[in-house]
Formats: sequence, C-alpha cells, structure tokens
Amino acid sequence: MFGNDVIIFSDKYIKFNQTIDTIIAWKRWYKKAVRKSANQLFGAENWLRNYKERIYVDPQCTTRLPICIPDRDKIRVFRIAVALGVYEACKNFFGGNSLGSLMVNSAIAGEEHYDHPFHIGHVNPSKGFVHVFDDFTLNAVLRELDTVSDFISYLVKREIFLSKNKPMIVAAGEEQLLSIYLTKLNQDGEHDFVLPGKSNADFISFDEGFWESMVHNPQYIRKKEADRISYVWDSLIERFAKYGGIYDESGSRYQDISMLEQGLRIMASEPRIRRRQLADALGNLLENTPEGKGATRVVYSNDFPANAYVFLILE
Repeated sequence: MFGNDVIIFSDKYIKFNQTIDTIIAWKRWYKKAVRKSANQLFGAENWLRNYKERIYVDPQCTTRLPICIPDRDKIRVFRIAVALGVYEACKNFFGGNSLGSLMVNSAIAGEEHYDHPFHIGHVNPSKGFVHVFDDFTLNAVLRELDTVSDFISYLVKREIFLSKNKPMIVAAGEEQLLSIYLTKLNQDGEHDFVLPGKSNADFISFDEGFWESMVHNPQYIRKKEADRISYVWDSLIERFAKYGGIYDESGSRYQDISMLEQGLRIMASEPRIRRRQLADALGNLLENTPEGKGATRVVYSNDFPANAYVFLILE
C-alpha cells in the first residue's frame, strides 16, 4: 500500500506435471496457479474497497492494519498473480534459446488460455486487468524496478499497452517487454513502450533477444554502476523504519506507526534516478563538513519538484 495505490499479490507455487499430455497439464496448472489467483485478487480487492475497517494483521482479528487505507473512490488497485512452478516445463516446451518465461499474448482472453499452453493474455477482462509474473520474470521485474514509484509506473503503462485492441502484442516473455520499456522514453522523458513507426500496425512481436541484448549492453552496465550510490537512500529508509520516529513539539514520540509510515512514504516515493541525486548530495555534505561542525543543505530538483529535503548535521 502506497498512498492511494494498492498492489495486491496472490502468490502460488504449483508444480507443472511434465509426465502427462501438455494440454491437460497446462489446463490444470493454469486453473490452480493463475485463474484461482485472479479470483482471490478480485475478492481481496472487493473486501479492501468495501470493508477496509475489517482488515487485520492477526488471525484472531484483534489488531487492525495500522495503515490508512484510502476511500474506495480514491483507491487505485493493481492485481498481480505470481504463478510459480512452470519454469522448467516452459523452457522445455519452447526449447532453443527460451529463458523459460511464459509468453505474453494480448489477443488471448479467459478460457482461450486452455488452448494456448504457456501463453498469458487477459485472465478475466470483464472484471479487470491482472498482471501475471512467473518464476523468471518476477525476479527480473522487481530487480530492475526496485522502487515503488518505478514499479507502479511500469504497471500503469504495461496495462495500457496490453489493453489496446490494436496492435496485438506477442512477446517471448515478460522480460522482452521489460527491456523495451527500460530502453525507450516517451515525449515526456518517461520510460514507456514506445514503438516508432509501428503505431498503426495490427500485430507486433517481440522475440527472444531484446532482454539479452539489453543486459549485455555497456550503457546498461554503466547505468547499474551509477545506481550504486542511490542505495544509500534505501539504507536510510530501512534505518528510519527500524530506529526512527516522529516527534511532536514537546519532544514526545508518536507511537502510531501510521504517522511514521507517512514520512517514510515520502522518502520511498523517490524513483531510482532521483535517489542517486539525493544520496550524492548527502554524501557531499557529510564529506565536506568539518568534524565537530554543523551544516545544512536544502536539496531541490527541477526534474522532481514534488519534494524538497533539508539535510541537517548537528555539531
């Protein structure tokens, strides 16, 4: 839960039976790992929207979730089915250079999945969009988009991209779509599924190779190296979550975790590239402040104007 955005995960490990007919095994796996997860996701969303005061963190239902849940007219829900246990079977089915991830096919919907082994489209379009990530792609997506703002931006644009009637999108795996997203920028300078010259196409296919090409690209490797400093900001969030607090004017510490969560949410809202800037600014201040001296710096960015930070070093 992040402000008005809520991500609901349904995580299942269902081992794919490779000893029987592929179509039969696929139907059974899909029903248990994907369709059942989708039903649970829709049920959880309904409860979240209509009975938010009855969500607890313990089986006895005595302790309510200590986070402010947005009103139903403000909430934005993302449904994610994590379907595990299919990696080896998928890799064997496609053979060759397959990375073992489920194919993405935006033209398949509902029970049509039963006739298309190892393909994922729209699980239940009448109820809403469900993102499906498997053994390989779950790790790839969360590793590359490891801030909540970057992850949510991907989910938003992914849903829009795959929900269009035209063009029909087929990808050898989620990782191929992810590589397109990470290497393309739209007119606003945001990562997006930009397809120059193909906007009027009826069908677009992303075969194996886009992901492999990206992760071996020197520019990608330099980007990862440049990101290293940004994880100082992540460490600060973790440290404040473990040891920090919010205090009133008298110096008394608030015991309500929801107050601390609001402050941490501001820090956690920063995307990876902004965290580079913040961590670098904090590091420079610490390095250039003489021992025993105090210092203050205001950090503001024209590219990210929503938040300004005041770094204060006490003597």
